[in-house]
Amino acid sequence: SELQSPCNLVCRLLLEKKQTNQYYCILIFSIYIFFNDTATTEIYTLSLHDALPIFEQQFRTTIGGEFRDKIASPTQMQDFRLEDMYYEHARPDSPEYEKSRHPAYHFRLTARDLARFGLLMLQNGSWNRTQLIPAGWVEESTHAYTEVARDGAGYGYLWWVNGFGLPVRNFYAKGALAKYLVVIPERGLVVV
Repeated sequence: SELQSPCNLVCRLLLEKKQTNQYYCILIFSIYIFFNDTATTEIYTLSLHDALPIFEQQFRTTIGGEFRDKIASPTQMQDFRLEDMYYEHARPDSPEYEKSRHPAYHFRLTARDLARFGLLMLQNGSWNRTQLIPAGWVEESTHAYTEVARDGAGYGYLWWVNGFGLPVRNFYAKGALAKYLVVIPERGLVVV
């Protein structure tokens, strides 16, 4: 399939209204919880600053509220609170403001709640026999669309794919302060 920026994908799906809120929520969450890596994700992250307000306006809700209702509550995350999702506005005199006037959407998660998110991805979006994220989205977002982007890994929809020199398929997210979420489906393993 043709590579699309996540921003274009979100905007197209929002306009077509072909998917459910949790689909957008998981896309947005997977982007903003993990990726502050400007080398590869800057274009996606900055363009999504513009898409996120569309999400909130279209569904008359907040990203944090959607994450709580569609992901955190069903997966029984123990520590997530609405205050753990916050907006960060760039100062008008900063280079980031030049790129987008919209805020960044940040999440704080404990290791055990992040592990539950990893388990949800490991289970192809299913939790207790309920499909919270379309399995097709999990597959599509964790497929490498780039050749060797970093440390031997390819790059999907904001997931690094097949890194660490492992002999088995894996995907991972690297966040602020070198936090990792690694999923190794063949081994049924999630590492935080």
